[in-house]
Amino acid sequence: MIFYKTTNEDCILQGTFSKSSYSGVPVFFDTNGVIEAVSNYLIFKAIKDTDQITSVTTYADQLQTFLRFIDEKGKVLKKSNFRCDLCGATKYDRPLDVDHIIPRSRKGKTEESNLQVLCSKCNRSKSNKDDTDFRDTKFVDKDNNCPFCKKIEKVAENNSVFAIKDNYPVTDGHHLIIPVRHTENYFSMTDKEREDATALLKALKSKLEEGDPTITGFNIGMNSGKTAGQTVMHSHIHLIPRRKGDTPNPRGGVRGVIPNKMDY
Repeated sequence: MIFYKTTNEDCILQGTFSKSSYSGVPVFFDTNGVIEAVSNYLIFKAIKDTDQITSVTTYADQLQTFLRFIDEKGKVLKKSNFRCDLCGATKYDRPLDVDHIIPRSRKGKTEESNLQVLCSKCNRSKSNKDDTDFRDTKFVDKDNNCPFCKKIEKVAENNSVFAIKDNYPVTDGHHLIIPVRHTENYFSMTDKEREDATALLKALKSKLEEGDPTITGFNIGMNSGKTAGQTVMHSHIHLIPRRKGDTPNPRGGVRGVIPNKMDY
């Protein structure tokens, strides 16, 4: 069987095959025409690029690569239970993508060991320099006992974290930065979640300063563990605006978590 060029826009497929095997990988056309459509594109591209007669072997190599990706994609989606490996979103929340952990631009392979499921939102935030493996991220479905997992009014958000006003503010403008994923504390957050949290902290800091010129400083803090004062076991970062005169002597800042240790 040979594919050959007839015009600049068309190519003809002579012959048919339904279960031939090249390089040990079965090649076939599916009934709904998806594989056939892709195969026709690959044929046309190969012929247009070379302007030469192209053998079926060249075509089959390209097609089997596509088929292998389809097969690997199905395995990865099933293994993830059709959920984003980072935030836990399902296809009902937003589209799911199969992402190359080591990007193809950096010679990452299209095989199950290098593939993970990310929702469209998480995938957009991942650059081709990022090779973070999110498959071991242990997201938990919404915890009915967790106030941060319930429907809550957000003042800002980005890829994997959001911000709310603190219900018991220390100062006016006190906010919390919270990961969407239910994770216990700052140290259990992924690198990506911490990166997103830092970006949101900076954006919120700028917004608060623009809206209130009396703000002259900030405290940023995380309580990790009950002995450190954590009462809600869903990681959150405090952003606390400070103003001149809001305490008699601010020296020592966060050292004040231990009584009588603030001054030194």
